[in-house]
Amino acid sequence: MNSSTCMYDCSSLVRLGSSSSSRSDQETWRLLYDRQCQMLEGRACQEFVEAVQKIQPLIYNLPNLELLSEQLYSYSGWRIFPVDGLVPSDDFFNLIGNRYFPVATFIRSGEDLDYSPLPDMWHDIFGHLPLLFNSSVYREFLENIAREIYQASDPDYKKTLENLFWYTIESGVCQENGELRVYGSSQLSSFNEISYALSEQVTVVPLEEVDIGIFSINIHTVQTTIFKIPCFDYLGQIDFKLLSK
Repeated sequence: MNSSTCMYDCSSLVRLGSSSSSRSDQETWRLLYDRQCQMLEGRACQEFVEAVQKIQPLIYNLPNLELLSEQLYSYSGWRIFPVDGLVPSDDFFNLIGNRYFPVATFIRSGEDLDYSPLPDMWHDIFGHLPLLFNSSVYREFLENIAREIYQASDPDYKKTLENLFWYTIESGVCQENGELRVYGSSQLSSFNEISYALSEQVTVVPLEEVDIGIFSINIHTVQTTIFKIPCFDYLGQIDFKLLSK
């Protein structure tokens, strides 16, 4: 697949970290980090658990995005692209398809740890970056689906791909040693959602058995239906072209 053209000058990064963030932001980050790590065992997929342990020195405190981006690039060939808020869909997928991961430059309030109206730095870094550091399967799937979405011209095919992105990268679960484990970033970064996703309140459907394009997405509520894959590495076996038939 030919790479799409990246329209951004990504040469400079916002410095967000110990010297340029408030004390309250740093304290919020540590609270989020400490309590979420307590929720991972027996819930998060092993690839994610190992990844968090691997990069713990980089993300234990509120990171400096410039330094974190340099480390990410040295491990994976990806870079961080700092954003102030939601990125238009085409721009978002164009960035990811060119190995720039958008990361918000703000963090939720310490008074409301369980909710951010927009994806914030906590969600973007803790939910996504460990697997970007640690898993070539995850990196390749993320890059390839983003390019496919960006280049798609058929509206129905594009919607199907966007749904697939949401129900895998953001809210996916996988089988692991006979148990369900979470690999979706929304659950991995949420104290409440990581437990909810594995509870009896949720309907779990095998991804390969459904037409993912017919489902709707509501980003402002927890997912009552989620889709499982046979194992984490199955992400590398998904054939996007089959979705267009």
